[in-house]
Amino acid sequence: MRFITRLFRKSVLLACMVVGVRGMTADSAPMAVTNCATPPVIDGVLSDSAWQKPPLVDELFLKNSNQSSSATRVWMTFDRQYLYLGFHCANSNMSRVIQRTFDHDSPAYKDDSVQLFVRPSAARERYDLFVLSFANVVYDEQCTTGGWRNRGWTPPLRSMTAQQADGWTAELAIPLFIFDCDDFGDMEIGLVRNYNDITLDVYGALQEEKIVAYALSPDTKNFHDVSRFRPVKGAGGFKPDVPFAPQVVAAEIAGYHQQDDRICYVINALLKSGSPMCGMAELQVVEDDGRAETVRHREQVKLAPAESRLPIIIPVTEFRDRKVKLLLVAPDNPANVLAFNEITDVSALSVIRRAFAGRSFYSSEDAADIILELGLPDAMLAKAILKVELAGQPALECKGVRTVMTPKLPLKMLAPGDNQVDLRILVDGRELAARRVNVLRLTPRPGYETKADFIRGVVLKDQKPFFPVGICCHVLYGNEDDAWRFDFLKRIGLNTLVKMRIATNTVSFMNLAEARGFNVITWNYPNVDHYMSALPKLFNLDFQDLAVPARIKEAMTNDPQFWSGIHGTMALPERLLLRRALYEQVEPGVVKEVEVLRDYKNFVGYWNVDEPNLINSDDRIALAEWYWKTTRRHDPHHPQFLLYSMNIPFGDNWTRWGDILGFDIYPRPYTGGLLSEPGLYTAYYACQLRERCRRDNKIMWFVPLANMLDLGRTPIGMSKAQMLCQAYTAIIYGARGLLYFALNAVVGEEAWDALSVISARVSELAPALLNGDVPQTVKYTPDNFYPREQKFPMINAAVFQYPAGDYLLLAANIMPFAVDTKFNLRGMRQAARLFEDEDPKAQSEIELMDESFAEKIEPCGTRAYRIKLRQLPAAAGDDRGSGEPPRPADAATAGAGPRSGLGHPLPVEVAAGVS
Repeated sequence: MRFITRLFRKSVLLACMVVGVRGMTADSAPMAVTNCATPPVIDGVLSDSAWQKPPLVDELFLKNSNQSSSATRVWMTFDRQYLYLGFHCANSNMSRVIQRTFDHDSPAYKDDSVQLFVRPSAARERYDLFVLSFANVVYDEQCTTGGWRNRGWTPPLRSMTAQQADGWTAELAIPLFIFDCDDFGDMEIGLVRNYNDITLDVYGALQEEKIVAYALSPDTKNFHDVSRFRPVKGAGGFKPDVPFAPQVVAAEIAGYHQQDDRICYVINALLKSGSPMCGMAELQVVEDDGRAETVRHREQVKLAPAESRLPIIIPVTEFRDRKVKLLLVAPDNPANVLAFNEITDVSALSVIRRAFAGRSFYSSEDAADIILELGLPDAMLAKAILKVELAGQPALECKGVRTVMTPKLPLKMLAPGDNQVDLRILVDGRELAARRVNVLRLTPRPGYETKADFIRGVVLKDQKPFFPVGICCHVLYGNEDDAWRFDFLKRIGLNTLVKMRIATNTVSFMNLAEARGFNVITWNYPNVDHYMSALPKLFNLDFQDLAVPARIKEAMTNDPQFWSGIHGTMALPERLLLRRALYEQVEPGVVKEVEVLRDYKNFVGYWNVDEPNLINSDDRIALAEWYWKTTRRHDPHHPQFLLYSMNIPFGDNWTRWGDILGFDIYPRPYTGGLLSEPGLYTAYYACQLRERCRRDNKIMWFVPLANMLDLGRTPIGMSKAQMLCQAYTAIIYGARGLLYFALNAVVGEEAWDALSVISARVSELAPALLNGDVPQTVKYTPDNFYPREQKFPMINAAVFQYPAGDYLLLAANIMPFAVDTKFNLRGMRQAARLFEDEDPKAQSEIELMDESFAEKIEPCGTRAYRIKLRQLPAAAGDDRGSGEPPRPADAATAGAGPRSGLGHPLPVEVAAGVS
């Protein structure tokens, strides 16, 4: 027996040794590379001969596991100057991948990206890290095995990427001289793919998003563990040559100026050679005005290791918004990119930055406001003339043009219906830019009007600002048996109900809501997308009457798979034909409901197609257009709301069919990552939505989660503190309406208590929240505010102003731990904390330290303060409308304003530290 036991132990030990040897061999087997006869052209496209061979790597392993993935393929080759790499990175959800890092040395590894570790010699402690994102953002640093890092190192890399529907490709050229090594015969490398793993639910909505890392070797726990690097053979036997390696160190647009008889803009570029070698390159300025990329400027430049400043003058032939990038290309082959720099801030090139009618329609006002924001320098503004034409005829002419203007058109000048107003900016008789704005004039309907005030970013109900705090009533049918539910929701304090499609008794629902003081938004668009199979039964449709080709009618009648397979088997034109035909069948029912709703004083507006960016988005946005036109034709006095699932596709076709835009944000506490923190999750998406609303001149509402979604996706609902944090954060970043999802998703007494508190507080704060944006600059210490990169301060804050003059400061701790916070407002002379002991009317004075006060804010805690400021002298140049402070997309300008850009920004400082 002992002999058998010893034999068994020896067998197991031998097997383990064999497995260990095999694993070690697989992990450490040298990777053979060969010299390339012709260097690849660095354009991001893997069409060069160097990549037309089997990849060096076609399998990576999930971090700290043996699970493999073939989503990443890597090629490698070299010549005497460069190490070249080609990458093919598959991602089936590439259309949903969002860029979050933009600048050199920003954390590109947080995007879908590749990481390359190069240890030029196995005997050296030093190795170098290169990260390349799908958007061609590079992060690089020098490292040692002892843990030293040099993140300020900027080697002259060459890289380009290209995106496809199912992934992205990239080319990277690394000059060998940067490694300070005379021979690469025992080079080692590490590889990592940061895969943006996106999970969608059955509707195509984002279920989960995370970066999943795959490494070159199985069971890799630490990417910087050099023992997991793989040796590379075949690159030795020569000392590398030093190439000419040009770099665009920096580039910025200085704006328009007049030179002789020409109007130009200037790019100030900082160039150099990143190697000791001097050389010539062709500098190209490439513009993209939305129609096509055009090379607007070419010149030969000689570059040396010392930095040289180069002003580039670009004559202007058309005043259009555009993107601008600088390229340094090989003089003998312009397709071969030597250096690349996309200028992210091009706001100086917008002559007319924004132009829009102040309201969705005008009825009883004296005049119609038009908001106009210009991007011209002061010298040109002084000579500029604004001409306003109405229906092709002169209406106004203004000299002494300012950066921000609000020309007013007397309402009597406008014809009933849609009016086309043309704005023209001229300098020395030459038209620089023109913009057409539509202004709608309607017959007054006192008591039955809801307008969108795009200047203040709020909804006006009968000319008064209105902040809806409501809930989607999925299980509220509108029958008399539901009366107790209406009563309960009234006790909670909500002011708005969303009548869902299932509520069949519209009149009864509206009467029950009106009797209890509820405003109503209707969600009753004809959904001919998700439930097409139910339409024949629901609406008693006669297929033979549909205006569609005979082949579609036959399939609808005889093909049992037709309804379930329509999304994948029909081309878009045929799908739209069918959907339009079905829509026309049910449109009379839409009109009938509109004619009922428009005559209720408690009716607010229409919820257009829900989440049109999800499955079959082209079909859904077409339906949104049809529904918009139907309702506007029969009821132009009420606005429409477009709700998106966390992303609005590019282009105004996705926003023109709504006056109000919203995101539905459904955090999943305790699941890990961004989705698990309601405040952070809300802040990130609220910032995105705010910028889109500003760009497209829309009102911003939010659809927060009413504590939980379902047991599968949110097994643990949000706490009261998390719900308040979510609400405050949405308001801080621009939301002027909260419509909770949904009545059947509110679980537990704590959730109802949270909704009651939110309703009461918003009611008290509404005068300040609805009073328009306060221009402000919020400075956070020590945190940075980079919303595109999901970097938010622990304490987020914004300032609002009451009509009587006092200020409101809102703050939200988006972290799950307590934070010691200090607030500083210039000129603050008095501060009071609101909502003491949850009493909506109570407030207590705060002892100030000069112009500051300190608070410890609990995990996910929220605060509201009423502030009095001393009268401050106007800042130089502040004439309430003379200009707008610069507002780059990621500037440290948080909070609500500035929407209109009027006035000097109020400085707010928020210093926070972990308690």
